[in-house]
Parts: sequence; structure tokens; C-alpha cells
Amino acid sequence: MPSESKHSRRDDDAKEVKDSDSAFDAKEGPTIIDRVVGFFFENEDFCKALDHFADNHCDIFDVESEEMQLEYTDLYQQFTKLFEDKIEEFIEAQGSSVKEFYKLVKKAHDKDPHGTIATYSRMLVATTDFAVFVLMMKQAKQAKVEAKRESK
Repeated sequence: MPSESKHSRRDDDAKEVKDSDSAFDAKEGPTIIDRVVGFFFENEDFCKALDHFADNHCDIFDVESEEMQLEYTDLYQQFTKLFEDKIEEFIEAQGSSVKEFYKLVKKAHDKDPHGTIATYSRMLVATTDFAVFVLMMKQAKQAKVEAKRESK
């Protein structure tokens, strides 16, 4: 997985949240939604944990095949647990709860299903989509193979 491009894309996306119709309240500062979005796009440790997982487990993925192997499901479950645990830890460290976070996201989505918060909530969910996971793992394997080829 090319981390540099992913991190710069995440930085650009996080800036868009800050500049747009986020739930930021000038009096109270960023809401838990803003902080989670910032964490998702900007936190180096979070990105490194996901990259590390992909690098450590991508070798079993067949980049040439469309067939989904049973091993993919086991890794997918491990990945979603890692992802959810990291997000939950962050939310709780901010003095909020996952329940409150979901409540605020739902409220924002109901208010404007095409707004920034709704869009970013779909991105969070998409990260744990099985097809997206398989694509990410195949890209990680391709990057690993290319890096080995270039180092020769």
C-alpha cells in the first residue's frame, strides 16, 4: 500500500471536513464526529496500524484471481476488529461513547444525507467492507512485490 499517497489524500480529505459543513461549533470546538474524522484521516499511529496489518497479512492474497478464499474471511474479521477497536478507543479517550457518536452521525445524516458528515460516515463504513478490504490487501501485496523487484 503506497502510504505516501494515502496519507496525503487523507490530509486533503480531513482539510475538506474542517472547511465544510462539519459539526464544528465555534463556541465548543470540534465535536466527536470532527475528532473521529480527523483521527481517521490524520492519525499516524492509526494509519500505521492498518498498514502494518496489511503488510503482515497480504501474502496469502492472489492478485490475479477473483476467487475469494476462506482465509480472506478470517483476516477480514481480524481487520474489522482492529479497525473498530482503534476507533472505539479513540472515541472513549475523547470522553464520549460509541453510542453517542452513532447517535450524532445518525442525526447529521437524517438532517442532510448528502452532507459532509454523511459522506464521511459512509467512508468509515466502506473501510470495513469486505470487497474494499480484499482490494486493499491485494494492493498491499502488489506494492510489496514491486518494492522487492525495485530493490534488486
